[in-house]
Amino acid sequence: MLSILSGGLPSQLFAAIVLLGEYLFLLLVNFVSFAVAISLLTIKRNNDIIRFAKIEKRDIMSEYWLIPMDFLVCNFDKLQKEYRKNGKIMWEIPGKPKKTQQGFSVKHLITATTIKPGDIIFFYVCNIPTYTSTSSKARILLRGEVYDAPHAVLRQDVYVHDEIDNHGDDWISGISISNLTTLTKKELEDDRVFSRKWLQENEQDTPQGKNWPNTYNNNFKKGVIKELESKFKTAGIDHDFYDLIKHFNKQCFFSGKLGPKSHHLTFKRRNGTDYYEIHHFIQQHSSQKADELSSIVYSEENCICLCSNCHNKLHYGDPIEINLMLEELWNDPQIRDMLQRNNFKGKIGAADDDEALSWIKCVYRSNLDRQKKDNDNI
Repeated sequence: MLSILSGGLPSQLFAAIVLLGEYLFLLLVNFVSFAVAISLLTIKRNNDIIRFAKIEKRDIMSEYWLIPMDFLVCNFDKLQKEYRKNGKIMWEIPGKPKKTQQGFSVKHLITATTIKPGDIIFFYVCNIPTYTSTSSKARILLRGEVYDAPHAVLRQDVYVHDEIDNHGDDWISGISISNLTTLTKKELEDDRVFSRKWLQENEQDTPQGKNWPNTYNNNFKKGVIKELESKFKTAGIDHDFYDLIKHFNKQCFFSGKLGPKSHHLTFKRRNGTDYYEIHHFIQQHSSQKADELSSIVYSEENCICLCSNCHNKLHYGDPIEINLMLEELWNDPQIRDMLQRNNFKGKIGAADDDEALSWIKCVYRSNLDRQKKDNDNI
């Protein structure tokens, strides 16, 4: 065929025509590839628009609620087992169900007609142990999503049995809450994050009794919600309900360091978490004598979690044992780093580590002497 087409044409001209044909063919292939790529990007963009529209629609439809959780009363051990078994927890909402011919109904309750599946719940946990005397005792620590519509439920399905002895088959109004997430470990350890003080600074009301701030009533501020969502959504499933329980269950600082485990026994609080006490290594009265030590006394690293036995031993124990405990605390890397950052030795006028540790031991020893003197005067 080429021989017929090339008949009568100079060889150089024929070669040029063939080369031009190849160039046009490659140009066509590239054009088709470009067109296909544009089409695929358009489809992806349209899908993204649809997907984001669904998210925005869901966010618009979802209400946000700020509800109370009392650390001292709420049974976290039960909630943890319930969440592990069902992937959700039951929670009581304000108002009693009404008995009807078909059973029990909650349709007459205001909360039951406003809260719905898909709504977002933030738990405002009050009465939580704090590291310092200046930080808030209430914080927002948990986020969840309403799983089902409000309905009548037996009290025993929500609360532990020792709390229902006087209620029998009492019916209450409840919802299920799923997808529980908490903050990162660093944020959980910082009592300032989403504290009562933070809410006050943002002019956000806190939940009181049956009054739960929510977007339906326009008393849960959008700016506060935006900040909360940025933290809890970032945490995601990597920081779930179990991380919060782990945060609440502190171990004694000296467990595994001084004495057998039997010396560091604790007990379960009413709420199902391990009991512990907070001790200030550089003691609080030190800051009253020297204002420049306040930043050290109330720093996070200076607040130590102890069992009752060790805490009381540091205050009332044998001086030799107290000195061993103080040396263990002094050699802790985090404590040493905190003291160095805050120029502890300079503030107390110590020339070296030995002199600084002696100063600390002297403070504890003077406390014991003062206690002995008080006892002698009784």
